[in-house]
Amino acid sequence: MELKIKIDAEKVLKDLEKIPGDLRKVVLEASAEGVRESLDKHFMARQSEPRKDGFPMQGFWVGTKGKSVRESIQPTVFTENDATITIKHAPLAHKVNLNPPQIRPGVGKKYLTIPAIAQAAGKSAANFPSLIFGFAQKDGSPSEKGKQAVPVLMDRNSKQVFYWLARKVQTPHDPRALPSDTELQDAAKSAAEEAIDALANLFNHK
Repeated sequence: MELKIKIDAEKVLKDLEKIPGDLRKVVLEASAEGVRESLDKHFMARQSEPRKDGFPMQGFWVGTKGKSVRESIQPTVFTENDATITIKHAPLAHKVNLNPPQIRPGVGKKYLTIPAIAQAAGKSAANFPSLIFGFAQKDGSPSEKGKQAVPVLMDRNSKQVFYWLARKVQTPHDPRALPSDTELQDAAKSAAEEAIDALANLFNHK
């Protein structure tokens, strides 16, 4: 899944058609760079926010392992009249979806693993060879299978619950997953106007 952000030259600046073709591309490139900077600032700000579960941030928005939202922004693709910025990040697309579908285990898997402690956040259960399947109460205390018990992965010796197990999870739409349309439009327009001013000054000094 991916997201596409389109920058329409006509909407960015109403009189852009008055600009010669070769300079038009320069202005369009500037507006696209303005949008990219707006996205970058937004994702940096989101990365600085605490997680709802209180665990340390794991580089969802900004990271260095090639899996973050920021690292998934693709090179801008230009045509004569517009520019498109694609973000190839399925979890982000899920957050942007107004009616996100339920998240279910992948092929061959029975459960989703939801971290129960900070040590497990951002890590696969495979990193902890001492984990065993079991049941626990919502407070994390070990339990026999029953009405109030939920499936978990716990440490074989300490019985510490590392992961809650679920067959499906419903996550809400995140209205702040991306900057607002107005923010992106303003960023594109502001950058385009700066480029036009710079070009005007260049020609005035010739």
